[in-house]
Amino acid sequence: MVEGVTISVMNPKLYHLIITELRNRGYKLVHDGKFVITDRNDEGKERTLLIRDEKEVPKIVGEISALTRGKEEFNEILIGVDTNPPNLTVAVVADGELIDYYVRVKKDELCDLFSKIISMYPHRRYIIGIGIGNLFGYDVLRLTKERFPDVRKVNEYRSSSRTHLIQVKDSDVRAAFVIAIRAAKGNSRQKDETPY
Repeated sequence: MVEGVTISVMNPKLYHLIITELRNRGYKLVHDGKFVITDRNDEGKERTLLIRDEKEVPKIVGEISALTRGKEEFNEILIGVDTNPPNLTVAVVADGELIDYYVRVKKDELCDLFSKIISMYPHRRYIIGIGIGNLFGYDVLRLTKERFPDVRKVNEYRSSSRTHLIQVKDSDVRAAFVIAIRAAKGNSRQKDETPY
């Protein structure tokens, strides 16, 4: 992220939550940034994002993620799941870039995490891919299809292999990233049924 983000929030708890979320994602926090997150009416910046309460923090972080990349919304959000029992690793890829990941996700928390990711990042369409390299993967796929019928099964073969093209250190995150990219191959339904 090149552009700095300024936080101008009076509520100390809300301020702390925003700072923690942005720092965990590697954002540069500055005094006079191009983008301002505020709970008041701050004018004069290129983009001011108004936040009212703690429930809005993920959505604001998602908007900042797009804005700092020069976009109002992402064309495509890809979600890949590496299925190593008993936990799962989830990668979030926006327009080809790994923007977020989650490790040690429980199977019964996965669909709620998908809903959070989909509502967090502004996008035109999303695709979910589940790695099916083991029986646990098929179990996760079956569970996920109940709430997300368009989820795709993805071959995990060599998904965690290191290459010069994928610079992700953690092998499970790397596998989830590759699974997300592989899920995007082929036709996919658009979220809003409108073409790019």
